[in-house]
Amino acid sequence: MRLDLATVSLSPRRAFRISRGEKKRVRNVFIRLTAEGITGYGEASPNAFYGETAASAAARLAQIAPHLESLPPPRDVAAIRRHWEECWPRLRPSRAAQCALDLA
Repeated sequence: MRLDLATVSLSPRRAFRISRGEKKRVRNVFIRLTAEGITGYGEASPNAFYGETAASAAARLAQIAPHLESLPPPRDVAAIRRHWEECWPRLRPSRAAQCALDLA
């Protein structure tokens, strides 16, 4: 499986506001996971409250790319689960990176 990623700055139409602040611009990481002509896409939206940045999420994802390339393409749900269980701890503590891979 091949993992490609890109970090993108996004400007929502309106500022995102919650009790602890406001964001007018965010940096998210988009990934593409490809195996045998099938492609899945995911997005990591890191949150500073949890100590994450786009750079840290991208670094975690880039770190597991060689491992993903060594895995055979999953042929059934059980194989997808096994791959996920191998990757989940390698992405820790980045929940944003885990989410991106899960989505893809």
